[in-house]
Amino acid sequence: MALLRVFLRRKWLFMVPFVLCLGMAYGVIKIMQPVYESAGQLRVIAEGTSAHTIADVRGLLPNLRNLDRETLSQLRTIIYSPKFLAGIIENLDPDDLDILSGRPGKPGGIPEADRPGLRALANRLEHMIRISPGDEHIFTIRVRHTDPGLAYTLANDVINGFMAEEQATRLARSERTRDFLRTRRTVVEQNLAEARESLTRFRTDMLSNSLLGTVINERNISRAEIIMHRRLEQGDPPEAAALDALKSKVRDVLPDPAGALLQAMESKDIKAHLQLLESLEYDLLVSDLDGRTDARTSNPSLGSTRLELYRLLEVWTTANVPQATLRQAGDVVQYLYAGIYRHINTRNYQQLEDQIAAFRNFMTQQPDQAATLTSLQQEVDAAHQLLLSIDQDIRRQEMGIAAGMSEIGYSLELRRTPLQPRVPVEPDKMRLAMMGFVLALGIGLGLVVLAEMMDRSFKTIPQIEGALGVPVFGSLPSIDDTLFLKRGRRRILFWMLIVISIAVLAAVVFLWLYPRLTA
Repeated sequence: MALLRVFLRRKWLFMVPFVLCLGMAYGVIKIMQPVYESAGQLRVIAEGTSAHTIADVRGLLPNLRNLDRETLSQLRTIIYSPKFLAGIIENLDPDDLDILSGRPGKPGGIPEADRPGLRALANRLEHMIRISPGDEHIFTIRVRHTDPGLAYTLANDVINGFMAEEQATRLARSERTRDFLRTRRTVVEQNLAEARESLTRFRTDMLSNSLLGTVINERNISRAEIIMHRRLEQGDPPEAAALDALKSKVRDVLPDPAGALLQAMESKDIKAHLQLLESLEYDLLVSDLDGRTDARTSNPSLGSTRLELYRLLEVWTTANVPQATLRQAGDVVQYLYAGIYRHINTRNYQQLEDQIAAFRNFMTQQPDQAATLTSLQQEVDAAHQLLLSIDQDIRRQEMGIAAGMSEIGYSLELRRTPLQPRVPVEPDKMRLAMMGFVLALGIGLGLVVLAEMMDRSFKTIPQIEGALGVPVFGSLPSIDDTLFLKRGRRRILFWMLIVISIAVLAAVVFLWLYPRLTA
């Protein structure tokens, strides 16, 4: 009952701010311009596996343990950057740009000179964008504006622009590395050409004629000797090894097999083809010196040349051995083919053996020139190996770029596209009403408590007896005194000042602060 009496005595201190705060909330609901929101969602997909041949892709991914935090940081860094916001604004249609400038509906649009600067528009756009994390690996991008169409357009532009910018940022490092390697490759290629030219010039000017055009050097001479040793141990290849067996089969139709073989080799078409085949087989033999085991498959012309030789031998047999049956003609062709291959292999291995002997003799008789030759050859080999290494690195970088473009291991997925807003999200009537009620109730009760705590006057006889320690025998009516009147006026002015302050506070909260918090 005492609290109720206190409240009834101070009821105006409660009612006035209560009505003011509720009135302010109602006024904001009526006068605040509706704000629309368009939002889209992105989902980050991270796979735990990646190809071992695409090593650089891992360096482009966020740390999987802190994926959400790093992705949120990346979202804010890219979207809130002045360059990104300026790009969004520059791509807007003139009508949308007029709306963003704050003066839509002007006939003919707003002249470009009257529009705010690009930086001012970028700052305005930045305050319209909100980025918030949702569930695991899901992020929402919201754009708010009083025009629903512009909010929808900006939300689409921001999300699509971010996805393009993020991919470009992810690939930028590999592209820069690849471009550097390509530039470096040009320099190394030039160095290799100069080293080869120096080696060729030295061989031409200083070495003996026996070494001109040789493929033997200090690096591959050991392998060349191994090949020659294996040749002596294994004998002829299968095509030539079958020559003796085939010779006995063709004696019925070829009385002089050796002469027929020489005659076939001297044939115009076969002789020209024989020179080409001998050159290809020699290139294959030389490739073995460098340890290139894929030379046979990397030179498809060798197989087609062998088939063409076999066809030419069939034509020659038909023309020169007409009495042979079909089976005998086949034996003749196989005999001629095996004989030609024995001839080719014999010449190629003999040429290789001569080059080995000439190089060994040169190394023994001219040690100074041999040392110079070795040094020049090492420079050529080093430049060649560096060039191969750079080519491999370029291929790896291009694979990394291709993997990033196909989003291997890491990708951003548009989980929900922005929609055209139909209902405004602000002002929120329920929230404003609750804010007004809570603020009014808090201020009103606070003023009542404050007034009661500041009031030191006696209100009941027991309070007087308790404070003075003497009994009260009677009471007199209040006397109209100037002093009490002045005190009463000051008290009224004091509480009027408090009420005005409350009105100003409510106006600041509802008319200035709330629209900016929800913009």
